[in-house]
Amino acid sequence: MENAKMSSLRKWVLGAGIFNTVAAFPLAMPFLYKHYYVLFDGLNRALRLGGKELAPPIEGANMLFINTAGLALCLVGLMLIYASMNLKDRIGIPFLNAVARLIFAILLVYYTAIQDVSRILLSLAMIDLVIATAFIYYILVLKTTIQEVKASRGEKA
Repeated sequence: MENAKMSSLRKWVLGAGIFNTVAAFPLAMPFLYKHYYVLFDGLNRALRLGGKELAPPIEGANMLFINTAGLALCLVGLMLIYASMNLKDRIGIPFLNAVARLIFAILLVYYTAIQDVSRILLSLAMIDLVIATAFIYYILVLKTTIQEVKASRGEKA
C-alpha cells in the first residue's frame, strides 16, 4: 500500500513540477511574457469572465519583476521534479509547495475580489488548490501508513 501511495504522490509531484516549469517559462523570458499576458487576457474576454484587463508592464523594473517571478516559478518546478526522484528523503519540498500554493490561491481570490483582477486568473487558483490538496492528502496518508507500520513492529513513531 505504501508503495502505491508513494507512486501516486511521485506522479503528482512530477506533474506539478513539469506544469510549473512549462507554465512559468514564458514569464521568465523578456520576449515571451507579453504574449502570455495577451493570451490570458484574450481567454478572459472570450469567456466573458470580467475583471480588469491584463496589461503587461512596459517599464523596465516591472518587466524585470515579471521575469524574475517567472524564473522563480520555473525553479519551483525544477525543485518539484528533483523531489519526485527521491520523495522519501525530500518530502518536505512538496509539503512546503502545497502550503505556498494554498497561500497563492487565497491571494488570487483576494485580488480578484478586492482589486477586480482578470477572472481567468482564478483558473490558476483552482489548479493550485487541486495540486495542494493532492500533495497534502498523500503526505498525510503516507505519514499514517508509516506510523502504523512502525507501531506494528514495535518501533517508535
